[in-house]
Amino acid sequence: MVSFGFGEVIGGYIMGIIIDKCGSKQGSIKNVFIAIFATVTTIISTNMGEYNYMTFIMTFAWGYLDGAINIHCFQILGFEFANKSEPFGVFNLVQGVCVFIMQEI
Repeated sequence: MVSFGFGEVIGGYIMGIIIDKCGSKQGSIKNVFIAIFATVTTIISTNMGEYNYMTFIMTFAWGYLDGAINIHCFQILGFEFANKSEPFGVFNLVQGVCVFIMQEI
């Protein structure tokens, strides 16, 4: 899980740079490619069926994707709405309810 944490930090940092330099639309396109990369590494790692270097690459890719998407969501919430607290509150509420539902399933 250390590689997940590194991926989270690096993904958030790099996505912030991408959004600042290229804009939110380019950030969305890059998030799609990051999601494809994370999916491919997950499929490869699970097909190998053993704990090896691919496990670390997979957890790094998951963390990178999570950090990039979180930063992108927070950027959208921070700039698109006039009120600065309500969008974050609604986002966290919906995220918490979805996590609860998915854990119950």
